[in-house]
Amino acid sequence: MDAYTQPLLLLIFLNSHFYHGTSQETLKAILTLDPNTTPVFHGDTVDLKCQIQGHTNDQWIYIWRKISDGYDRFGEWSTDNTLHIDPATESQSGLYTCIARQQGHSSPELYSNSLHLTVSGLPLAKLTARPGIHVFTGESVTMTCETDSLSGWTYTWYKGINGDVVSQSQGNTFNIRQASINDEGQYWCRGQRNTRPTMSQASGVIHLLVNDLPSVRITLMDQRSTVFPGETVTLRCEINTYTGWTYKWYKDLSLNPVFESSGKTFTIDRVTKDQKGQYWCQGEKTDRPTTSEKSRLVTINVNESPAQPRFFLSDQLPLLNGQPITLTCQLESDGWQFYFYKTTPDSPPVSVSELYSYSISSAKVSDGGQYWCRAGRGDYYTHYSNPVWVNVTERPKPVVTSLSNWTQVFSGETVTLRCDIHSQEIQKWEYSWYINGKSVHGNHQLYVLVVDNVNKKDKYSCKGRLIGGGMESDVSEALTFNTFEERPQPVLRGPAQSWLTEGDSVTLSCEVSGSSAGWTFHWYKTAPYRSGLFTINREKADRYVELLPDSSRGAGGSYTLNPAALRHTGVYVCRAERGDYYTDFSQLQSLFIAGLSSASLVVTPSRSQHFTKEQLSINCKAQDSPLSDTNGNSTGWFLRWQTQRGESNKCPFTWEITLGPDCAAKSLYRSDSGTYWCESDSGEKSQAVNITVHNGNVIMDSPAYPVKEGHSLSLRCLYRTPPLDFSAGFFKDMSPLLSRTNGEMIIASVSKSDEGVYQCDNTERGISPDAWVVVKPSGHGTSTWVAVVVVLMTLLILIAILVLLFQYRKSKGKHRSRLARARQLQSQSQNSSQQNQHIHRPTHTDTDTEHIYATVSVQSAEEDQAETSDGTYAQVNLEEIRHEQKINNNSDEHAPSDVMYASIDLEAKRQQSKVEGESTNENVTYAVVNLKAKTGHRQDP
Repeated sequence: MDAYTQPLLLLIFLNSHFYHGTSQETLKAILTLDPNTTPVFHGDTVDLKCQIQGHTNDQWIYIWRKISDGYDRFGEWSTDNTLHIDPATESQSGLYTCIARQQGHSSPELYSNSLHLTVSGLPLAKLTARPGIHVFTGESVTMTCETDSLSGWTYTWYKGINGDVVSQSQGNTFNIRQASINDEGQYWCRGQRNTRPTMSQASGVIHLLVNDLPSVRITLMDQRSTVFPGETVTLRCEINTYTGWTYKWYKDLSLNPVFESSGKTFTIDRVTKDQKGQYWCQGEKTDRPTTSEKSRLVTINVNESPAQPRFFLSDQLPLLNGQPITLTCQLESDGWQFYFYKTTPDSPPVSVSELYSYSISSAKVSDGGQYWCRAGRGDYYTHYSNPVWVNVTERPKPVVTSLSNWTQVFSGETVTLRCDIHSQEIQKWEYSWYINGKSVHGNHQLYVLVVDNVNKKDKYSCKGRLIGGGMESDVSEALTFNTFEERPQPVLRGPAQSWLTEGDSVTLSCEVSGSSAGWTFHWYKTAPYRSGLFTINREKADRYVELLPDSSRGAGGSYTLNPAALRHTGVYVCRAERGDYYTDFSQLQSLFIAGLSSASLVVTPSRSQHFTKEQLSINCKAQDSPLSDTNGNSTGWFLRWQTQRGESNKCPFTWEITLGPDCAAKSLYRSDSGTYWCESDSGEKSQAVNITVHNGNVIMDSPAYPVKEGHSLSLRCLYRTPPLDFSAGFFKDMSPLLSRTNGEMIIASVSKSDEGVYQCDNTERGISPDAWVVVKPSGHGTSTWVAVVVVLMTLLILIAILVLLFQYRKSKGKHRSRLARARQLQSQSQNSSQQNQHIHRPTHTDTDTEHIYATVSVQSAEEDQAETSDGTYAQVNLEEIRHEQKINNNSDEHAPSDVMYASIDLEAKRQQSKVEGESTNENVTYAVVNLKAKTGHRQDP
């Protein structure tokens, strides 16, 4: 009896004794096991029952105690007298006691007898495998399951973590014949029997691994699957895992080896046609694995004789210079050495290679010709192939052009590029476009781009590709554009002086700086606002401009007013058009056209440039004016100016009135620079003068007025402080002229080519401001005016004759009356003779019959003293023009039927005297009259 049992029995004894001492009836707690079988095995179900002997009708409650856990009770008091254990485990083994007491009374507790419960483990199953857990495909595997006790067992085998049953057997073995990869996995077993214990514990798990048999690699040593009789064929069989192999060789489907050796090679000397077929090999050895896999099949073909190779050009398209060429020599067998020939088969080969093709990476025209090939292997050679002709032509190179023919483009402008390929043989191309060498979308011959997306460094090129084939042209040379991001503003240039006189010739020029190709120019003039006008902002103000009716005259960039008239006064602008692109409007150009005036502006000192702080006097003189004083000063004329100066008592601010319209400045300022002119009360203007006031050290003594052709011109450098060296260099239009040591340049006879901007430069004092020199045509000589007067007199006489001839044509009976009428017209015309070079005068007879117009053109030559006297010739062309005139139905006037025009061209010519050495001072006039009638429309005179 152990140390735990003795105290418990003593406690039970004392309790029983105490109870018997206090009760007449003896009560006793008895603990029993149901079923009362031993041993109890793991997994069994057992009940411990606590029964009270000498039972009363009182209700009892129970609680259980396990001695192995100490005396601590476990569980709760319960009316259930059974302790149910399911399933039983080894941890539930121990000495059990139940304690009972009456429910609802403070009666003493009854302790039962002690019951020792022993739970034994199930018998253990053990699993083994033969030949082991590592096997090869095709091998047999035997698994054995055994228990360590008892008998009468049957066994079940399981596979996988899910416990799938793979076999049940009365015996203790499970066999796997010809194991495969699918048999790999985890295996375990368990025993069962009909008596207790009915089941064993599960065996341990074994992991069966099924490996492939060692692989075999069979090779044909010379890589020739097709051979010819007499050649040697060597096969090699290799197994890279394990050792100790014996190699067996098989042919076709036979399982009888044709050759067996511990070596790895099988050689067939002098192969015959009967030995063609499929060969394979396999390894064998005495220990595991006893065999290898079967090798793949290797086919050996044996031909009767070598074949002729097939020779062809891989690309049958027209071959271009620079294109790759590939010639292919084709044989159905392998292992050959290929020989390529050009021109003749017996020539040295141009290439010998194990490759069956001959390639030229970039063909040249010289690579063209006839080619052959043949193949050799060992001592065998094929026949020569068929010949192949190769024709290489020059690759066409495209040219990229801009349809607009200019390379300077502006933001917003649209440019169309064209890719041209000039090829006599090939016409159908599709195109590729590239920007900086990168392909862009588009396969047409034309490529349209918007300048907004053009980079200044972009290079445009193209390439052609033959439609339906892969042949390509060269890439063209790149085309670049000089791109301007901002919309250009054309430069409008006008005359040196914007103040002109009626009758002058004025030319305005418009150009786009740096870009001259493709532009059409339009000319505008400012106008009061009305709907439909363009609005431009110039000089911080909105201005409205309208297209000039004759703008097309200046489409080439030059707009000429000849002769300039008063109506041409205004502010002009231009702009340019190219395609659907327009430039901005130019800067403003003002033109002031003054009428012919008897007044003149006198500047003292008489030059266009002055130093600051110098004195200047300006006077308006009108010699022929009735308002002029004895000195020629006109009291009806006033000084006007366009400078930064305001007005003070009819003179510029700070200037003084000296006499009449005279104004004088005692000290000039730069703000006095500008344009000055005289203006009458009626609005008549004199010729304007430009004055420049300079704050520097050097100015140019240049005329304030235009210089007439043929007159002399003197230009001098003037200095605020005299330099040590007065020599100066002169420039015209920014180009240097010869240096003048005395600081003066004289042009003896000025011509129109001398007009321009002049400057002088002194090394000590610097360079002067720009000085405009304007050259005007000189007036006609006395002889010319005499000729004009004579011509006019002759013209009047001829008009009278024309009237008579015309009237005579209408009616001979009225000849005398019409002649008198002509004489009357002649007398009237002589009183109103004019001095114009071109005269258009209507000569009227009866208003219901005829009109006569005379046009006279005069050309004169200056008198030459070395020659004889001048003669004036007049050629008169008289044309009768029949016209149609619409007659107003509401008018009673009769439309004249015929109009006669006379065109007279006069030319002054020198006439030599009939007698050598004689000279005459007479002016002789010759007239040649041609009459011609023609029909035409009416023209207003």
